[in-house]
Order: sequence, then structure tokens, then C-alpha cells
Amino acid sequence: MRLILVPRGFGLWPRLALGVTIIFAVLFGVFALASLVAVQDSTTRILEERQVLTEMAAREVELLVEQAFHELEKATSFAPFDPQNPNLSEEAHLLAHTYGRVGTMSLGVYFLDRRGRVVLAEPPDPSLLGFDLSLLAPFKEAIISAERRVSDPFQDLRMGKPAVAITVPVRNKEGELVAFLSGLIDMTDPRVVQPLAQAKRLGRTGHAEIVDGNGSVVASTDEGHFMMPGEHLEFYLRMLRQGRNGVETTPYERGYGQNSGYGSKQYQGVSHVMAFAFLPGANWGVALGGTEEETFAPVRDLQRRLVLLGSFSLAVLLV
Repeated sequence: MRLILVPRGFGLWPRLALGVTIIFAVLFGVFALASLVAVQDSTTRILEERQVLTEMAAREVELLVEQAFHELEKATSFAPFDPQNPNLSEEAHLLAHTYGRVGTMSLGVYFLDRRGRVVLAEPPDPSLLGFDLSLLAPFKEAIISAERRVSDPFQDLRMGKPAVAITVPVRNKEGELVAFLSGLIDMTDPRVVQPLAQAKRLGRTGHAEIVDGNGSVVASTDEGHFMMPGEHLEFYLRMLRQGRNGVETTPYERGYGQNSGYGSKQYQGVSHVMAFAFLPGANWGVALGGTEEETFAPVRDLQRRLVLLGSFSLAVLLV
């Protein structure tokens, strides 16, 4: 008599199918996790690259400001710059040398007495001699404080260009304040604007700004924004108060630059990914970025590819 064995539970093929399904499910889970990590890494890399570009531009701007300070202070070590001295030929020579050496101060270099009145000017301008610059905001704070200062941005009426004033005090051997040296930096000078040009590497919407301690535009890749509130004013002011660097997705602030076209509806509701680098020497900041849509376009493209590949893998698993 022959015995017939009947398998209990699953047969061989169902077991194989179940095993393969489990393996595929695990592999799919690992693939999904790896995809999330890849997307996160891609996003982090984009933000880090943006921050690095911004900090590079900030260092170049900071060096320009420090060079202006250095040249003015170096001049004081070669001549007394005493307004009471009847012979100021040496001071005039040094003023001309400083003016020619630091091309960014192309709007003029001034030797002022301790009250802020012009003693010498380069280029020479007899109409300025004796004029009290302490009456003007760009010079007033530096003269009152008797400390090295970078002024707020202003429009130089003589040359009709955006400018900032770099002012340093002059002290005698006893440490007494005797005078000031001040130079005007042309904020449209290529050496000022060129570091911001790195923003163009970010794509069609790439743009950059230098803002002062009040969040007003000192220089920009977009013309017509000088002395206007920065386009991400709340973000700028917060970073300036904290004195730190960082990158954030920040909304475009409505009303910015209405006279230059930035107040139009096409810019409302648009968020930008902006990196910010603080310049402690001037209490300025450099901001660089572009629209969120363009910034994260490579990440979204990677996500789409991963979703398609994952869907195809899942279809194979189901089959």
C-alpha cells in the first residue's frame, strides 16, 4: 500500500515568490532610503556652495575697504598732517599718492582739520578749501567719534555717483587728535561690483547686493537700487544684528524697488534662496542668491528620476 504525502501550508513556488517579494521589498526600502539621502545631500551641497560663493565675495569687498583704511592710515605715518603747519607740500604729495594708489577712492581724498574743515583736497579743488564737511552726514559721525568709520551710502553730488566715505583720525605723537583723512569710494567701481558678478553663476535669476547696517543697498548687480531697502530687508537686518553668516529661503518683500520694476506683480509671492555673509569691518553684509524654483531645479530633477526608477522597480516587483 502506497502513502500519498500532501504538503501542508505553502508549496515551493509560493514560498519562493514570498521570499523574492520580501527581498525586493527590502531592496526597495533601501533604495528609497538611499534616494532620500541623495536628495538631502544634493540640497545641502547647493546651499553650501551658495554660502561659499557669498563668503568669497564678502572677503573681496572686505579687502577693498581694509585697503582704503590701510592706505589712509599709512599716509599719516609719513607726514604729520598738522593743519597748523605753514608748509603742507609733503601732505599734498601723500594725498596725491594715496588717491592714485587706491583707485576705488576715485571720487576724492580729503585732509580735514579736527573740526572737519577741508585743508587739502585731491584732485585739487580751491572751492572746497575751508568747507566744513562735519555738516554732512557721511563725515559727521566719524568726526564726532574721532574713530575710523565707514559712512552710510550717499550720492556724491560733485560726481553724481553712489559713494561711501572712509575716514580715519590723525593723532600727533602725544596722542592728541589733530586732523582727519577721508576718501570717497565709488560704489560703481568695477573692483566693488565685480565680486557680486559671481551671482551670475547661479543662473538666470542670480543676483547679489551689498547692504549697509540699515539694510540699504550699497551696491547691486541690478541697477537703480542704490540707497533703497534691500529686497529681503527683514532677513538682512536679522543677520546684521546677529553678525553672522547663513543661508535661508526668504520671501521677496513686497514694495521693494517699485520705481525700478521690482514692485511689479511678477515678483510678488516669489521666494529666494539667499546666502548672507557679514562684513564686521564695515558693518555691511553681502547677500547672494536666486529664486527657490531655479535654485532647487537640480534637486527636483533628481527626485523625478528617482521616483521613475522606483516606480519601475516596484512594477517589476509586482510582476
